[in-house]
Amino acid sequence: MKILHREKAEQPSFWYLIKQFIHLRRFAFTVFLPLMGAATADGNASWNQLLLIIATAFQFHLFTYVLNDVIDLPVDRLMPKRASHPLVRGEIGPGTALVIASIQVPLVLAIAWLGGVSWNGIRALTAAMLCMAIYDIWGKRNAFPPITDLIQALAWGCLTLYGAWAVGNPSVLTYVLAAIFVVFILLMNGVFEGVIDIEEDSRAGLKTTAMVFGVQPRGETRLPFIPASLLIYCLVLEVVLSVFNLIPLAGNLFGYPSLLRTVLLLPVIVLNIAIVWLSVRLIIPSERLRKRIKDEHIDLMSIFSILILLVSYFPSLEPQFIAAILLCTILPMVL
Repeated sequence: MKILHREKAEQPSFWYLIKQFIHLRRFAFTVFLPLMGAATADGNASWNQLLLIIATAFQFHLFTYVLNDVIDLPVDRLMPKRASHPLVRGEIGPGTALVIASIQVPLVLAIAWLGGVSWNGIRALTAAMLCMAIYDIWGKRNAFPPITDLIQALAWGCLTLYGAWAVGNPSVLTYVLAAIFVVFILLMNGVFEGVIDIEEDSRAGLKTTAMVFGVQPRGETRLPFIPASLLIYCLVLEVVLSVFNLIPLAGNLFGYPSLLRTVLLLPVIVLNIAIVWLSVRLIIPSERLRKRIKDEHIDLMSIFSILILLVSYFPSLEPQFIAAILLCTILPMVL
């Protein structure tokens, strides 16, 4: 049994390599943004428009993650958790991967244009790809990484607005959503992923937002040093995120009846508290109280954040949006 297990680990299936190469699980988050943007737009969406959004979101996803993997390949080779990735293993060459990423740019813009997306939508999609390219190339290779973190976060905000412009025009709810995703990415990428990868980033000579705030590696067997400044930065972002999460219900932007609004506020508040509590446990300076942060914790906070939005927005969504969002967020997680 042990021999079989080792062989399976050394020779992943073709489907497993494909999933790794395209980061299939994370597509659930990528496609969620423009679909929610479309769901909050001033305009009704047809199934053809939803399929167009899903297709172009997948192309944006390929461009974003494959380009990032090519740029970060020297660092990924230092990470045990990336050992099974086809680029690290050599099954796919960086040149081939770069071509796959680059070709998505003209293809996605052409498909969006042929699909009838407005010029505002095409400009938002272009801005999203440009911001992602800037982050992928210079994100950890500049003097002040919080700036490139913000640029990456704006890319996801632009993708949300693209979804709205693909079916109509953004509403107030759309802009609130875009702001939520911008702050969420600042948290996940600038704070938590920076702590997770501190050992490898330091060995590779890279600079991250976590390092700017004073996080230092102390070997694989010890938790990294985390100063109070990073916790303060994290809590400020958490407060801003919580406010944006509560604005739609607190301001009754959906026009819900009073009883329904009150019922929905309770789980939204509880989920916000859960995210803040977990965040503090993961980056509190005290090693005695801190948990070692892992990728699974980021996935958990992502799930909590998506649940907050689904609880708040679900009663206002039309059936086609509910079906598309559930299908596109669940399938990548189970395939």
